[in-house]
Amino acid sequence: MASPISSRLLVAAVFAAALLLPACGGGGGGSGTGSSEASGNFGLLSSNLNEGMTWELNRLMEFEFNNPIDPDTVSFSTVRFSSSEVNQPVTGSFEIKSDGTGRTLVFRPHCPTSQGNDNGSFVPGGYEYLLTIASSSKFGADVLRDVDGRQLTQGVSRTFYSPEAVGGGLFVDYVSGPLQLDVNNPIEWPAGLNLFSDPDSFVRINFNQAIDARPGNLNSRNLYILFADGEVGSVNEDVFPEDNRLPGTLSVGDNCQSDGSTVIFAVSGILPTNRKLKVVIKREFADIAGEENAADLTTPIYTVPTLAEYFNDSTVAWGSTEVVDEYSNDFTSTADLDLTTGLPLPAADVGDGFMQASFDFPGGFTTLDFLLNSGYSEIFTNSQTFFTDSNNTTFTIQNGVLNCRDFTIEAGSELRGRGDNPLIIYATGDVRIDGRLNVSGNHAVWPTGLNSPQRPEGGAKGECGGGDGGTSSQEVFQETYRGMSGNGAFNFSGQGGQGGESGFNQSSNTTSPYSKQSINNIAAGGGGGTFAITANVSPHRYRWTKDDRMPEIDKNYDADHMLFYDT
Repeated sequence: MASPISSRLLVAAVFAAALLLPACGGGGGGSGTGSSEASGNFGLLSSNLNEGMTWELNRLMEFEFNNPIDPDTVSFSTVRFSSSEVNQPVTGSFEIKSDGTGRTLVFRPHCPTSQGNDNGSFVPGGYEYLLTIASSSKFGADVLRDVDGRQLTQGVSRTFYSPEAVGGGLFVDYVSGPLQLDVNNPIEWPAGLNLFSDPDSFVRINFNQAIDARPGNLNSRNLYILFADGEVGSVNEDVFPEDNRLPGTLSVGDNCQSDGSTVIFAVSGILPTNRKLKVVIKREFADIAGEENAADLTTPIYTVPTLAEYFNDSTVAWGSTEVVDEYSNDFTSTADLDLTTGLPLPAADVGDGFMQASFDFPGGFTTLDFLLNSGYSEIFTNSQTFFTDSNNTTFTIQNGVLNCRDFTIEAGSELRGRGDNPLIIYATGDVRIDGRLNVSGNHAVWPTGLNSPQRPEGGAKGECGGGDGGTSSQEVFQETYRGMSGNGAFNFSGQGGQGGESGFNQSSNTTSPYSKQSINNIAAGGGGGTFAITANVSPHRYRWTKDDRMPEIDKNYDADHMLFYDT
């Protein structure tokens, strides 16, 4: 077995990001022209990933550091995987090795389930991958920290390769021998009958090691469930004909974990009462390395409860009593509604036998369909304007409000919102956006005053109700230690992104009579606008000398520039 690993801290698919389409966008900020308890610096001691290695699809990556790792800083932002040859994100989970030290970070790749083994963390075929763990010297990067907040001081970069797609060597066989059922918890059965009104439909089959999860191995030929030919007490209670297969579907629960793997059988329909069930695992059902058993695995027998046991009532003549499985709700009250669930819209109104929306549709009803399939177009939100779509249909836009039936932006087309008011679209039919609906603010322009510090740089204009960016370099007779904050929605003053701190040249080596601190300082950039009225507080880590410390800078351990001679 592999070294023991603690429970997963993070399970994520990299780059799987939710898309947010704001009603209005803020502009960019103006371009700027200008005590730990851990001993020693936080650094990497060793790793089992060396430069140029061929890495099996399920092999664990381990990184041992000199100090215990802060698990809250472990993510795919601080430990990054990339490949210029594979157009597929790397997925997996990070764990802290449970050896009592808290110093070893483990990356556990996701194991593939496709027939070509190409939907896991890494794609076979000898492709090149790059692992990067950024350090505190890397500008703008999220950084791994120890439990005392000390940032990683030396970055890590490793190039490695996936195994070839053909032949052996795709996987590491961490457990010798073929598959066996988990000794302590082989099979978990439903507690009831899987009635539609009280579903409990999963049979969990637990193995001692990872399985070959490809459809050619995990299928109903190699793994299925039989029910007995007769009820308990009859002569056929232990007879399991091959035709008596329980209907259901197979899927992978957990695989490539430190404690083995789990196959889930989802039962379709109601379980046969007072019958014995048996899981059949054929000898051909292989582990992840392709090892098979010499004979079918022997599995424990499970007995489905009787109706008397299920209803806990032995006074009823169940053999002659009709049992109806149904669920109904007349919605006369909110008793069966989850009122604690966070919803983006108000909860529905519930009355005597009905449920309906608690608010009226705010838009206007029309039979006009909106279609854009002709590339880039701009739509304006100030006062009354007119827009003609790709079907030559003209829409009247009143203060940024567009009413239509179907709303469609086809692939390759972009609708760009411009103006002071939000762009609001009310559609009573289908909405499909395969192209781009853009209501973002404008980027800040290239600074015009590179050699003119007395000239402030204004922030870019927001669009569709978004706030303008903040002004940079506004202190014209001295260094600007921080740019102005951007405006909030509808240009509420100072409620956008917080202005940037003055920058510095981190690698400055000068013989100038001026202090190194002054040489490093350059002008600060303005903050971006926002599409929200609430404040957007910028995080800072302040590691300047005490004399230069600014009172508005906090002292948390978020990413920021750092001078290495600070006190």
